[in-house]
Amino acid sequence: IRRPPRSTPSNSSAASDVYKRQFKSSVFIFFNSIIVSVFVVFCSSTIGILFSAISPRFDWENPKRMLKDSANFILMIAVFAFILLYGLSVVGLNYLFKINIRSTGMLPVILVPGILFSSILLMVTIRIGEKKLEEYEWDI
Repeated sequence: IRRPPRSTPSNSSAASDVYKRQFKSSVFIFFNSIIVSVFVVFCSSTIGILFSAISPRFDWENPKRMLKDSANFILMIAVFAFILLYGLSVVGLNYLFKINIRSTGMLPVILVPGILFSSILLMVTIRIGEKKLEEYEWDI
């Protein structure tokens, strides 16, 4: 029976190191995906509120008919375009800074576009909603 040289680690410790690295990288990927999900849901909801402020329909009985038909179609395209833009910006920043997707350096690459897009969408939604509500006459 041949024995390996003493300088190499035993098989159990090498396997243990591999499992530790895999677990650590999977935790980072899970944490990053949760952050991405939060930003996508928040911004998609903000886009929905924006379209509800732009083209409301007040004579509805079913909540599915709160928006005009054209607004529903444009809303679907706008949410898809936002998700595509956010994904491309994260991938572009990742490519620009050459960050390993399994490292903690990926967190700013996810946070910066997410905070930027959500802030801009929130400000635009508030301004447009404020102007549209001023157009309606409310009898109290």
